[in-house]
Amino acid sequence: MLLTLPQETVNDVIAHLHSDERALQSLSVVAKRLTEECRRYLFASIHIDSETKIDDWCLAIPPGEDELSRYVRLLDFDTWSDGLWCLSTPLREHPAHLYSFTQVEQLKICPLDPRNHKAKDLLESLGHLPSTVRSIYIRPAGDYLATLNFLALFPHLETTIITSPLIYSDPGVVDPTNLLHRGDLILKVCRVDTGANILSCLTRPTTCYRRVGLGLVKVDNPTPLERFFEACSGSLESVQFISCFFGE
Repeated sequence: MLLTLPQETVNDVIAHLHSDERALQSLSVVAKRLTEECRRYLFASIHIDSETKIDDWCLAIPPGEDELSRYVRLLDFDTWSDGLWCLSTPLREHPAHLYSFTQVEQLKICPLDPRNHKAKDLLESLGHLPSTVRSIYIRPAGDYLATLNFLALFPHLETTIITSPLIYSDPGVVDPTNLLHRGDLILKVCRVDTGANILSCLTRPTTCYRRVGLGLVKVDNPTPLERFFEACSGSLESVQFISCFFGE
């Protein structure tokens, strides 16, 4: 019955089953006209939280632009799940596999310290992604300028999600003022005060976010928030506060 329907209708049925992995696996082997659409959902995301996960993926999925890695839209590196595991070895061993992720639109790295040598290995191995990535989810740590320069690597960003930033200012590093921050910004679980807070770090003459969302944010000092809104005054369309706390 399903095979007699127009392809558009078949695609709608498969989309309705997008969260039912077993159903998609079964449909994908029924007929070739179902396989492609099922794979779009079955391989839409990959969560890597250990060296074992990298090795398992590379053993099961052959590299190549026309292989299954091309279906991956979300690439999620969880560097806390197995401790601060060493990324450098598996990344150096599987460069062809990493370059097979040609259509990644969302990149998640938690935590991320761009000046950490392990994080540098990761970023160098994923150097082909900036042309496709539209959404970034990071938990930044370390020097805030390194985080800003990391964001600057992705010229087509539409959404930036930052959670639980643990950043500091390095007085020995020159602060670039021409970094462009645009699109949608979502800040989660952070504090805004007079120190090196993430909101002040993102505030510069070129800041032009369109929509801003703050969740579980404690504002001890409103000045950084005011300066941020002033910087975005020509572009800001909406602001959303969820469970935010404002000091006196």
